[in-house]
Amino acid sequence: MLRNKKFIVTSILWFCVLWLQLKTVASVDQLYDDDALVIKSSSVNSSDIKLLATDRNISKIYVYATDTFYVDEDLKLGGIKELQIFAKTWNVIPPSVTFDLSGSDGANQEPASEGSGGRPGNSGLDGGHFLGLANETINGGRLTIKTNGGTGAAGQDGGGSNDIYVLLNAEEDLSDSGSLINGNIHRFYKKYFDEKGYDSEIIDHENQVTQNATFWQDKKTNFVIRLHSKKCCGTIGAAGVGGPGGRSGKVDFSTLTDGETDSEPKHVTNDGLVGLSGKNGDCKNFALDVRIDAELKEASLVSSRFTALDHAESFKCSPMYEKNIESIATQAVLIYPSRFDFSVVRYKQFLLESMRNESLTVGAQKMYLAIGENSEITSDFSLKAMVMEVFELEKNFIELKEKIDLTPFYKRLSHRLETIQPYFFGTDREGLFKLQEILEHKLFDFDSDSGLIVDVRGFAEIIVPKIERSGNRIAMITVMRDEELKNALNNLTLSVNENFVLNEYSRAIKGFQLSYFPYAANYLENYRLPTSPSSYNDINDLVKATTKKLNTLAENIGRVIPHNALIMKKHFVNSANPMSALYIWKNEDIRDKIRKLFDGEKISLLADVKKSTDRFNLFKFNTIDLVFRSSDPSVNSKLNRTLRHFEIDASYVGPSNFRCNNHFYQLKCDPTLIFFSYEKSRRDQGPVMKNGVYVKLKENDAVLSPYTLWEFSLNADFNTNKHFRELAQFSHENIDIELHGTGTYLLENSPVCENNNLAKFYNRI
Repeated sequence: MLRNKKFIVTSILWFCVLWLQLKTVASVDQLYDDDALVIKSSSVNSSDIKLLATDRNISKIYVYATDTFYVDEDLKLGGIKELQIFAKTWNVIPPSVTFDLSGSDGANQEPASEGSGGRPGNSGLDGGHFLGLANETINGGRLTIKTNGGTGAAGQDGGGSNDIYVLLNAEEDLSDSGSLINGNIHRFYKKYFDEKGYDSEIIDHENQVTQNATFWQDKKTNFVIRLHSKKCCGTIGAAGVGGPGGRSGKVDFSTLTDGETDSEPKHVTNDGLVGLSGKNGDCKNFALDVRIDAELKEASLVSSRFTALDHAESFKCSPMYEKNIESIATQAVLIYPSRFDFSVVRYKQFLLESMRNESLTVGAQKMYLAIGENSEITSDFSLKAMVMEVFELEKNFIELKEKIDLTPFYKRLSHRLETIQPYFFGTDREGLFKLQEILEHKLFDFDSDSGLIVDVRGFAEIIVPKIERSGNRIAMITVMRDEELKNALNNLTLSVNENFVLNEYSRAIKGFQLSYFPYAANYLENYRLPTSPSSYNDINDLVKATTKKLNTLAENIGRVIPHNALIMKKHFVNSANPMSALYIWKNEDIRDKIRKLFDGEKISLLADVKKSTDRFNLFKFNTIDLVFRSSDPSVNSKLNRTLRHFEIDASYVGPSNFRCNNHFYQLKCDPTLIFFSYEKSRRDQGPVMKNGVYVKLKENDAVLSPYTLWEFSLNADFNTNKHFRELAQFSHENIDIELHGTGTYLLENSPVCENNNLAKFYNRI
């Protein structure tokens, strides 16, 4: 008993584990049909498909994986019209495995009803279609994909009729039956039975003369006459023709790269055989053999005695064959496979959705770009598929732009349009030019977005008029021969215009959130708006809502920071004193990176706010500088003379990390390149050369924290090889890198850092 309980508990546990796994693997969505099973996950097994498809009324299965599709089990999927599997990697595990989408054989039929012609045999079912995509396959040749058509069923057997048996309808004795005809006893009885309604036949007609002679001599004789019915048996049904074989399904497997692909799956795609013809219906006519004993009475009068003998099959007449009006076998309506280009776009839609998940972002992004870079696949895209692809990007734009750089996605699409432009004509060419216009606007917006916002009021005042004109920035199409394409392009145009409004508003609010940290925490609630265009009645409603908020922000921004704020300024950089540094990267931690930097390579260094000196509370910089310091003063002098020939590229990767009293916060910001020369001006001790970003940061209110991920590289002003050779001499010296700068900071224990709203609107780390 205890053993049984243990088994039950174990079974329940395994069921729960399996169910939880499946919940994370699959979901059933309505795509364009109501009978599609959609399995989405980072990785999927073929055994998952088998389990999830069981007892479901489905005809299509779509499998989307950001990482790996493991082929671990055979699939027998009769009745599935289409199976699509898209994954970065296909890994076939067993030595041999089969995915069988073959159509079933046609179903047999019962014989037709009495006298009816047989219907044509049922056609074999068509094989399902298979569509697969992978960036790489492992052991692909172990997999066989079958999409054979089913064999047609035999034609329906025709319906038979009842057999006919002749019965004797005459007196047993005949007396004074009449005179012989020409003295021929056989003709006499044939006439007799013919007049009774039979079709008579003398069986032993070869002895006719002898019989007559015997009869006249002996006055008695006997012979057999066969009585046939003048009416044949009823109509019988003709056999139905065999059903046509099912058509084989299409198999399309594409790989994006050749480097890691050992072999592709094998295909078996045969049309089904035509079914055999059915059998004709059947009925028989049976004649009756009758023995006649005849006796000559007087003159030419005879009397007779009839004895019924056996029945024998009669072939005097043949039944009528009845054909079924459905005499020609027909196949089911051909179901074409889904368009390859639209199928790929739906997979790319899944990849975009997966990018929202931080753990899947990198893999999904790589696969998305790999598809776009494969000319063999993208060259087959129709214009409508490309419009759909851009539209899916726009649907995910607002959410994804905060996580990844979408610029390469749009640039790749724009490049593809330029490549295919010579091959488009008529309406498609007109639509292609419109799509190019839309993408040009998007790429222009990306370039405009790259600037760091340091003047929130000024930015708000500039973008409000742009937002008010957003409905007309890309004009709608009024006339186009292809109505479907026109509607798709207009929907895309509307989406791009709406996203422009939402993006500009988001930039303004995020600029406010960063520039006025931590004081903005008390105001951000007032500027929350829905980030989905569907939350607004139309674009006019969206424009009205955003411009109203931005005008309010511009009017009230001067009151955000109180007059009694405990903000202090650090005006000078004392590069001679390491104690004034904002952050120091010690040589023992970055020795290899210094060597790379002095060899002309780019390096990444994290200024960790939690490891920084506690000297400055919530520091924001206006200017930055790098100091390379050796413990040997003589080395410093030589190194500084060499470095005067170099400029520093300081890429601010982000995010911006702040200490606010005893709390730490992380604020997102766009990457920014700060360029400045190592050589300083004697007039203001600032760099001799600098870019516009350096100047903008210096001349406006401080916004960014120096505590972030930096990327540094050195560029020689001229005679590059010579200067890098000179610099390489210092690669093995014990050199630290110091980050110095000017800016603003708060006094310690500032009350604003204890504001409860900070944790609500800012990411505490």
